[in-house]
Amino acid sequence: MYVVRVNDKSVLNPFSNSSLSSVWEPKPRATRARAAFVPSGRTLHLVDAENLMGGPFAGNLALRGALREYTIAAGIRPLDHVIVALSVSDVWPEARLVIGRGRDGADNALLSTVSDVDWMASRYDRLVVGSGDHAFAFAVAAFRAAGLRVDVVARASSLSMVLAALASSIGLIKLEKEGLA
Repeated sequence: MYVVRVNDKSVLNPFSNSSLSSVWEPKPRATRARAAFVPSGRTLHLVDAENLMGGPFAGNLALRGALREYTIAAGIRPLDHVIVALSVSDVWPEARLVIGRGRDGADNALLSTVSDVDWMASRYDRLVVGSGDHAFAFAVAAFRAAGLRVDVVARASSLSMVLAALASSIGLIKLEKEGLA
């Protein structure tokens, strides 16, 4: 592990000894002030759909259920931005779709969209990560250090303890096969 500086604050990178450490590094900037044209309270949602639905082969019903549960748990509002990562989708047409390939492909695709922490922090008041995957822990730490509230929405069975410890709050969802009515 090592510590990087974001906006003159220390941020722990728990992945410095893994393949993930080279994937995502924050791009620091001078300030965190929100841009004047940005509405107050706007939220950026990073949704790892495959993680929320229980894997890439869980099926369309599981995907729709997971996204429905995420929408409720995260409290998506009209001015929020949603970025979804998965292999293939026509399920959430309003969201920006990013596609990754290979191991941790969806995670890496989502993380690449938010590498400039201070720029993002100047445009959002809150970040919601729709995944329990440990790959998002460094991003959560960096956004918290930049002053944002960072919530995590995940299945209990896939929630990383490191991610849970770093988040401002946790929203747990269940899939139909896990007892969702």
